[in-house]
Amino acid sequence: MLSRVGLSIIFIFVGFATTIDQTQKSALLEFYYNATNGPYWFNNNGWGVGDPCFDLWFGVNCSTDNQTITKVVLSENNITGTIPVTIGNLSSLNELKLDRNNITGTIPETITINLLNLLELD
Repeated sequence: MLSRVGLSIIFIFVGFATTIDQTQKSALLEFYYNATNGPYWFNNNGWGVGDPCFDLWFGVNCSTDNQTITKVVLSENNITGTIPVTIGNLSSLNELKLDRNNITGTIPETITINLLNLLELD
């Protein structure tokens, strides 16, 4: 009778989670808390808790390595207020959609100066 020896191989994957830098997170938090009345948005799931990429802040998309914010899409979300100049700190942003909200004021210069990758502004 042959006996089988079970061989268990355990692969341990040690991932080094990378997060967005504090400048980008601060820009989003400024937008949420100080500029657009974020607690009253229709959907603010995740906002203000942890990392925007890993904790899946609603409407925020990140690069594949989760180190930069690439999209902020918050259409029809009961957003009121102005777009803060700090939004220009999202230097990899290629889409900013805030249509059908109550955004007032002017578009900050930092968007046109710093956001060279911005393909869509709505």
